Amino acid sequence: MTIFVETRAALTVRAAFDTAVKMRYPVLAVGKAGLGKTVALNWIAAQSGAAYCEVAQHTKAIRPMFLMLHDAYGVQRDSKHTYDLAKDCMNFLGARCGPTRPLLVDEYQNFTPTVLRELLHLQERCGFALLLAGNTYRLAGTRRDIHAMDQIESRIGMRFEIG
Repeated sequence: MTIFVETRAALTVRAAFDTAVKMRYPVLAVGKAGLGKTVALNWIAAQSGAAYCEVAQHTKAIRPMFLMLHDAYGVQRDSKHTYDLAKDCMNFLGARCGPTRPLLVDEYQNFTPTVLRELLHLQERCGFALLLAGNTYRLAGTRRDIHAMDQIESRIGMRFEIG
C-alpha cells in the first residue's frame, strides 16, 4: 500500500487539476524542479482515472505528441501518418464515445512552441480538461520562440505557481 502525503505542492497541483476539470480550459501548474509535481500528477491520475503523459526528448515533435496521446488514452494507432493520427485524436478526445478523461501533461516545457500550440488547438476543438505541468522557466532560444510562447500563454485559462 502506497501512502501519499499531501504537501503544499500536491495541494496546488490538485487545485489546478480541479480547476481544469471544472473549467474545461487549459490550466498551467509550474514550479521549480524537485517540488513533487510528477508524484502529485501520478497520484491524481491514479485516483481520478485521468490520462497521464510525460513529455520526453522523443515526444516533443508533432507526430510523437499524437502518438503519446494515443498511448496515454490507450487507443490503438492504425496509421503512421501525422494527419491520420491527429484525426484519430480528434475523434477519441472529442467525446464521441462519452466524456473524455482529463489529460495531465508533465514536463510540458519540453514541447516546442509549435507542438504546444497544436496541443492547445486540439484542446480548443475537443474541450477536454487539460492540465499542463512543468518547470517555471522555459528554455526559449530565440526571439521568435518568446513571441510564440506569449501567444500560447494567452490561451491558458489559469496559472498556478507551486512552491
